[in-house]
Amino acid sequence: MSSRSIIAIQKGRTTTTIYCHFDGYPTSVGKILYDNYTDEKKINELMELGNLSSLGETIKDCVFYIRDRHEPADENKAVIIPAIYGKQPKQILELLDSGQNYLYLFKDGIWFYIDMFEKKKFMPLETAINESKNKRSMGNMNKIVKSYEEFVNESAKRPARPARPSRGNRKPLNEGMGSSFELTDCYELDSKQAENIVSDNYPNELTYRGQEFFNKIYLGLIEEFAYEELYVALNGGQESYLGYLPDEDVFISGWDMDSDKHNLMYIKFNSRMQAEEWDDKYSKVVSVGSIYPKTYNKLHKKHNNLIDIRLD
Repeated sequence: MSSRSIIAIQKGRTTTTIYCHFDGYPTSVGKILYDNYTDEKKINELMELGNLSSLGETIKDCVFYIRDRHEPADENKAVIIPAIYGKQPKQILELLDSGQNYLYLFKDGIWFYIDMFEKKKFMPLETAINESKNKRSMGNMNKIVKSYEEFVNESAKRPARPARPSRGNRKPLNEGMGSSFELTDCYELDSKQAENIVSDNYPNELTYRGQEFFNKIYLGLIEEFAYEELYVALNGGQESYLGYLPDEDVFISGWDMDSDKHNLMYIKFNSRMQAEEWDDKYSKVVSVGSIYPKTYNKLHKKHNNLIDIRLD
């Protein structure tokens, strides 16, 4: 899932702000900031590079609209506004002139946070992250029919399946990275159970063919490949959907275009982990309106094994 956010640093009577498009939740952007951006010099470097498509654990891993997408600098540079700490969400939104969902503010060595949905005052980001951890740990057993650990134990008792050539060098289920979940193992599960496990492990605990999924596969390969292929048609559009077909080992990337149309790309990885279009009759399908809800529902009717990874 994803949501837009503002990342800011306040010094004296001014606040420097940048926009981040993807995954503004405390468990994603919030946690990355809390774990990796505690040095003011590093945060200032982030601000200097301007608006973000996505935030990475290092400056190198981030995707910036100016540096990486080569989009206009005057539209994507940092914005300086009056100091915002202590103000009400309504006042902050007026200053930002935007409708972002989350705001993260670094002040005096501490990260603070506001959920614009709840319209509450600033709270320490550490508190929000701890609350999210507690909610997740309490809810996992209710969301999943079988826990992932139970599934691993049961699958270990069954005879091993023959390797599928199209899946490249797959790791066995119980040889993942720590407690992460390997996407290619979704074909072992029914689609609902697989989707629950994917949702619980997204974004930081998913792997694909043994590699970290969110930054390396999704942002580094899938999104960049689709964006480059659709750049002319998009004319300023943005990604709004990512799904996975486990039996075909294919990703579906959906993009809403500024011209009130949307575009779908089916993407498959070859044995060298290079992204390629899959099946021309599906790829680059252009339709009128947004992906939601009509095309989204059609996708699930066409592919009964489709797993939603992110909705925007």
